[in-house]
Amino acid sequence: MYTFSETCEEDGTIRLNDGTHKYFFNAMAAGLSEDVEIRAILDYIMKQEVSDTFTERIQQFVDNVKADERAKGEYMIESLAIQDSKREGRKEGKMEAKLETARKLLELNCISIEQISYVTGLTIEQIQGLQQ
Repeated sequence: MYTFSETCEEDGTIRLNDGTHKYFFNAMAAGLSEDVEIRAILDYIMKQEVSDTFTERIQQFVDNVKADERAKGEYMIESLAIQDSKREGRKEGKMEAKLETARKLLELNCISIEQISYVTGLTIEQIQGLQQ
């Protein structure tokens, strides 16, 4: 088991202190755990086999969610929203890269705006906007 806390990356002395704790378990190492309950949940994660009342309750919950059409719909909507967000993020990242390339080429002052437009795919107007 690994325990993590929230600490500011820029200043390691600043802690978030939001009361949350994050625990990471290596399910592959379930057999090494001395704690019977932790071993049971890790085995359940790896093998989906119920071995105690706790993992039985988890399995019942999972079965109920799988049978709930409304929950399935919400899951699908959430999944699509995440995919849309990722797509939008990639699109924004590509645009930022194009703009950064254009800025650097403008700084070098070695090729024309038309050539920068061709290389980056930006419009001449977008590139002219970077000059101001």
